Amino acid sequence: MSAFPTVLFDEAHNQAWTTRPDVAEQINPTKPADASYAQAAATLRARGYDVRVHTDGPLDSSVVRDVDVLVVAHPSEPLWERVVPGAGPKLEAGEIETIEAFVRGGGGLVVLGECDQDKYGNNLHELLGRVGLQIRTTTVLDPVHRAHEVDTWVMAQAAPQPERDDLAAGVQGACFYRTGVIDVDASVEHLAPLRTSMSATSPDAPLLVATYAGTGRVVAIADSDLIGDDSIDDFDHRRLWANVVSWAAAPSASDSDGRVRSSPVSYTHLRAHETMTGI
Repeated sequence: MSAFPTVLFDEAHNQAWTTRPDVAEQINPTKPADASYAQAAATLRARGYDVRVHTDGPLDSSVVRDVDVLVVAHPSEPLWERVVPGAGPKLEAGEIETIEAFVRGGGGLVVLGECDQDKYGNNLHELLGRVGLQIRTTTVLDPVHRAHEVDTWVMAQAAPQPERDDLAAGVQGACFYRTGVIDVDASVEHLAPLRTSMSATSPDAPLLVATYAGTGRVVAIADSDLIGDDSIDDFDHRRLWANVVSWAAAPSASDSDGRVRSSPVSYTHLRAHETMTGI
């Protein structure tokens, strides 16, 4: 794997977020930051990543051929969100097959959803279901672990993780705004570094889940606002985002029993590069 992965943001399926500032201004003229992932993209570029955008056409094998990580963030029907014009929020069956093959062949996938996941007209459930994950429609309330006295601004609780796979390394705080939670099939080997507290309406539930598929990796995040331009500098969100993409970009290796294990060399190498560059 290259020391500088390629990250592709899908913006061809009515995403509510765009990495392109001019498009963010078009879809939300009064507050472009509410539709912008420009800073999320800049965070990755500052670390040497090659950041690209898919703006038109299906996600076929030619689109993901030279990609290390694919980001799919909150597709929606225009009824519910201001969106980047596209082919509609649903991935075609062939696109889901392509993404699954991409991941199982060693690619990384990052999916960001919302608390009202069921209403937006996308089929992220079908995509994530291929690896045993689902973003549950619910709005978590936490009257104790909250930000700025807002019960729906939920402060995540860190759960101990293996050092080589600690997606929350260096993250002292992360706030999930109007977030859902993530359900995981019982048989799925996974990491859940950030969870709700025991005082939340969905107690001790995963807010971010990372799992393996073939020799690839998948990360699901229950709140897409987390890395928007108006939120990425809150708490340690920028650090968390860098960790997520670095982990997803690192290839996995299979043991002799066929179970997938992480590759500590590749993930540690990416983390070390970021530390040395001070970003």
